[in-house]
Amino acid sequence: IDNLSRVKSPQQIMGTLTKYFFASRVLSQNISPAHIFHVTVMPCYDKKLEASRPNFFDESYQTRDVDCVISTSELMKMIEEKVGSEGFLNFSQSPIVINPQMSLIDEFSGSFLSHGGSGSGGYLEHVLRFSSKKLFNGNLVLPPESLVYFDLIVETQRNTDYQDFTLIGKASSQVLLRFAKVYGFRNVQNLVRKLKNRKVQYDYVEVMACPGACLNGGGQIRPDPSSGVTPKQNLDKMQEIYMQQQRIEPLIDARIEAVYREWIGGFGSPLLRTNFRAVEKTLPTSNFSVQW
Repeated sequence: IDNLSRVKSPQQIMGTLTKYFFASRVLSQNISPAHIFHVTVMPCYDKKLEASRPNFFDESYQTRDVDCVISTSELMKMIEEKVGSEGFLNFSQSPIVINPQMSLIDEFSGSFLSHGGSGSGGYLEHVLRFSSKKLFNGNLVLPPESLVYFDLIVETQRNTDYQDFTLIGKASSQVLLRFAKVYGFRNVQNLVRKLKNRKVQYDYVEVMACPGACLNGGGQIRPDPSSGVTPKQNLDKMQEIYMQQQRIEPLIDARIEAVYREWIGGFGSPLLRTNFRAVEKTLPTSNFSVQW
């Protein structure tokens, strides 16, 4: 537990920004976080469990950072039920009015942005880039062929859902950092065994429960069986679409810096952090399909 990252997930960070900053700075100075009903759309049913964690409930306002989580497949079903025999759905019946003076919101609205890496929603690439700059005064630009100060070696283990990222200094030829991305419970199980047997050592590991990460989440829309599109082809297409989106650099983007400075009081704000504790087992180990 001591080694778990304390940084909130993107869903919960958005909950903090929506309830405590967007509400008061854009909608009204007098609005309470409890008067905002915040809904997220996610490809994962477990995001519902995350949103319900006690850590994300504000006792003073009696409200959660995220009030409701709808999976993409649930949203699709709701749209299909709403459309019915009419054959169309009008999304403009209740337009949302945003204060035109909030140029920061205007700049972000109406576009999809990518923070780099994969569609996992994880922080591996960002942490790797930030660490190289902060610890070794380098400017790590991915992909590897663009590197100037380092060599970045990416090694695929059993499959593409288990990869090692090794950062090597060109001048010293020394291993500076070693990261790993591990997606899917089978790969996670192999990772845990290696760590217990001290066969591997990492500075940072990005773990996702689903093979293919969050774009392949359990709540994600699946291709129509009659379409002939396989789940793998569907996932590859989603990854392709994600990588085509406009990319921003969080460390140098003026809009992101303004959010930190004007809304939450700096990069080290405790509002972006959470904590974890051990949970007592309520079921015997034999009831689980994965043995740790």
